[in-house]
Amino acid sequence: MKSKLIMIIDVLIFLLLIVILVFLFINDHHWLQQLIIGLSLGSWLCYLLVKYAKKRPRSTLKRIQLLNEQEDVIKEWYIRDEQGLVIGKNFQNQLVDLDLTDADYAVLIEKQHALLNCVDGKWFLEDLGSRNGVGVKKVQAAYVQRLEREEVVPVESGDRIYIAKSVLQL
Repeated sequence: MKSKLIMIIDVLIFLLLIVILVFLFINDHHWLQQLIIGLSLGSWLCYLLVKYAKKRPRSTLKRIQLLNEQEDVIKEWYIRDEQGLVIGKNFQNQLVDLDLTDADYAVLIEKQHALLNCVDGKWFLEDLGSRNGVGVKKVQAAYVQRLEREEVVPVESGDRIYIAKSVLQL
């Protein structure tokens, strides 16, 4: 939210400089004033191009699905542009990003159970010290890797995350 607000302010400053420059031209102000505002406008445009033209690596992970015991999809979240997600259960005014209240074993899931973070297009999973644990089964793995408290492991598309006994498919 903060970055979108900053981007809006940047664009508003750019538009304000354009309006001032047009006003100066229309009202025949001194060429030096027009030059100063024109150079300011050009400098601001260069600043915006450099600032927003940086390509941040994007994750290839588009969604996460909550599966039931029969491996049917119960719930689905689209996470393409997300950077950090708290996994757990909504409680009163404490909301989580991936609410597992509808999971088969929701009673075993804590309010803030695990954390998914995206850094440079790669996702990482962390157990937030839950009692019933967090595990990951990689696509090619034969077993589920149980995470230690505050351990961070990379996850990718096709992996399965075990929150207590509930399964999330990446």
